[in-house]
Amino acid sequence: MNKLNVEKKIADLNLGTSGELDVLEILKLRHGDNVKQFTRKYAPFDYYVTNDNNEIIKEYELKTRRCGIKTYPTLAFGLNKLEYADKRNKENVETSFLWNLNEGLYEWDYNGTQTYEVSSICNKARNDKPHDAVYVDTKFIKPFNNQYYMSFH
Repeated sequence: MNKLNVEKKIADLNLGTSGELDVLEILKLRHGDNVKQFTRKYAPFDYYVTNDNNEIIKEYELKTRRCGIKTYPTLAFGLNKLEYADKRNKENVETSFLWNLNEGLYEWDYNGTQTYEVSSICNKARNDKPHDAVYVDTKFIKPFNNQYYMSFH
């Protein structure tokens, strides 16, 4: 049995963590001080937006990848994230998935009606165990607003 590649796992975690604060600043350009980063280590999503009554009205999940928008026909994330988004949508909280890619920040607003596929995924370079993932066709993933992104890189 293959052992988990710990160095690769740590490098991937560091890549994701390093971009989180930059993306928070980009989200603030859209939402002002109403956007915050979840502080719980295992929070289901990364950021949330509140209204004037301090009620959560939108949540964002961020995925950072070492590829471009045209590298693969789809981009993926764990099925557990979509299940959480479905739950939040039923509670009248909007959800979006963000990808921090080589060319900029991209967004998929999720409302429960979009087309996607579910299949198994694993990172073979890290020797991860397979798990269910959602694959979104990149034609449905739109630039967030790369003028904001470019000011941070």
